[in-house]
Amino acid sequence: MLIDLHVQSSLSQTGTLDPEEILLRAKQMGLDGVVFTEDQPHTSWRDIKDAAADHGISAFFGLKLATQKGYFLLFLPDAKLVEPKALFPTWHDEKDPFTLKEVQAIARRVGGIIAAAHPYHLRVPLPSGDRIFQVRGLQAIEVQNGSCSALINDFALEAATLLRIPGIGGSGTRESLEQLGKSATLFLTEPSDEAEFIAAFRPGNLWPVQFTTQPTLRSFDREDRDDRGGRDDRGGRGERGGRDDRGGRDDRGGRSDRGGRDDRGGRDDRGGRDDRGGRSDRGGRDDRGGRDDRGGRGGREGGRDDRGGRGGRDDRSGRGGRDFRSSR
Repeated sequence: MLIDLHVQSSLSQTGTLDPEEILLRAKQMGLDGVVFTEDQPHTSWRDIKDAAADHGISAFFGLKLATQKGYFLLFLPDAKLVEPKALFPTWHDEKDPFTLKEVQAIARRVGGIIAAAHPYHLRVPLPSGDRIFQVRGLQAIEVQNGSCSALINDFALEAATLLRIPGIGGSGTRESLEQLGKSATLFLTEPSDEAEFIAAFRPGNLWPVQFTTQPTLRSFDREDRDDRGGRDDRGGRGERGGRDDRGGRDDRGGRSDRGGRDDRGGRDDRGGRDDRGGRSDRGGRDDRGGRDDRGGRGGREGGRDDRGGRGGRDDRSGRGGRDFRSSR
């Protein structure tokens, strides 16, 4: 069941749309229901419910409250609670907002649900911003608002994800019908009144949805894919191809010429095995063959020093081992 959870009509201080006009448009856009969240109490809920039934669509009722920490939608278990003085002895507006404690106390008393409305819409008199993380007992966040930009909605979605509470969708309709049908909330059940609506408002049973004909890949998404990192925009990984030529596998074939195996075959000419066969002329065995080609046990030009000194057996003389050109 698709329900727009954030709609205001001429019953609000700043709304201009006739409630029945909203119902007709919502039905035309394929919605199954709307929640009228007016920013002040009223007694018109019965007439609106009758009109909704005539048009084959459901109407639910809640309130939109201005608090010191932003705007909140209060969903109620009974439509009669939107009437004057049913909840609050004194009504507050943006000039004299409610305290959040007042709203939370009322919600607990009547069994209502508090959801943050467009928390990152900063061009309103009372934006929430990151103060949303300080609100205890918050039960949902509006992460799809048809009147807000994609970036504002993305910030709200991130907050809901971090707080691990459900995200909801609403059009934010107030002065124009253009936004109606762009954002809504999908309920897996079909509530018929406010009490069933509150019972259906639980994680895993409702999902925010957005309806658009625009591509989902926005310009700032494309810019996030830097050509210097991640996957290269010309194909493959990285702009040099393969693994880096300073380590790992070389881009010209084989392995790197500075570590691992040489790119021309064999092992590195600075250590390990030589690239021309055998072992290195600086370590291990000689590159011209295991034992010396001049006979006997040839001096090992790497491991056993060919110049004398203390290294191994010398093939000429000096301190190192035995001389292989003279008898004992």
